[in-house]
Amino acid sequence: MDAVKSAVHALGGTLLIDTEQGKGSRFHLSVPAGISIMQTLVVCCGQMKVAVPVNAITQTRQLERDLILKKGKQSVFILEGETIPLLSLNRILRLPPMPTAGGDISLITCEIRGKKLGLVVDSFLTQHELFIKPLGRPLLKLKGLLGSAILGDGEIVYILDIPNLL
Repeated sequence: MDAVKSAVHALGGTLLIDTEQGKGSRFHLSVPAGISIMQTLVVCCGQMKVAVPVNAITQTRQLERDLILKKGKQSVFILEGETIPLLSLNRILRLPPMPTAGGDISLITCEIRGKKLGLVVDSFLTQHELFIKPLGRPLLKLKGLLGSAILGDGEIVYILDIPNLL
């Protein structure tokens, strides 16, 4: 219960436990109204973990490097007969890429404003249902962030707003 209480307090909430011997316990959990719960995919970009809302993802896949083509200066791949541009989430977030051994790449496909695109990430970590805490100043003014959350191990992750990030 200490871990639950700590997590609730980190969100700005309270947890009260009323216990009556022989009758059981009653838990009162309260979190701020500005917090919402969202299903996310946590990915690794460089040395940083970020969360992407599942509703922003069309699909995830491991893409073989030899399926990546060049169209001018743009890297693309073919998905169901459609040419999809590839963007590096590391580059968008201005994070250094992790060294790769040349294997498959981890790819999130999204549809933004009617156009499909692939976001390359260093790796997929886990899927989480996260309590999203709104950002305060000065982070509130950064485009592309929905909020932040605390993972089960206590690590803080930012939740990306994919359509507004690009």
